[in-house]
Amino acid sequence: KVGDVITFSGRKHYTSAAGSTGSTCKPGKAKITAIAKGKAHPYHLIAVSGGGSTVYGWVDASTVSVGSEAAAATSYRVKITAKGPGTNYGINGSIKGGGIYTIVAESDGTGATKWGKLKSGAGWISLDYASKV
Repeated sequence: KVGDVITFSGRKHYTSAAGSTGSTCKPGKAKITAIAKGKAHPYHLIAVSGGGSTVYGWVDASTVSVGSEAAAATSYRVKITAKGPGTNYGINGSIKGGGIYTIVAESDGTGATKWGKLKSGAGWISLDYASKV
């Protein structure tokens, strides 16, 4: 997701997500700054200081990998702080009262500033009505 530090294994970056001519760069640690789903080069990366990489541009999905360190950082617990409104999607269920839930992924989307994927597999919740614990 945007903001994750990943390992970039490629040697080319592009000026656009659909670019056809790439420039040479070095592999290493980099940060995802944007995602263009469905494009030839869906991830925009910038090199992380001290990470060895010189990437600054759009790269192929096959050249991006998340180490166990980064994967662990995306899992955290939240407490529901309020009951929120519905959205333009159907309701799978509801959370009654407060509770503590584990979030394993985040995503942008209609109806909330940020959505959190529940570890239980029950679906996604609006993180607008939850706080990290």
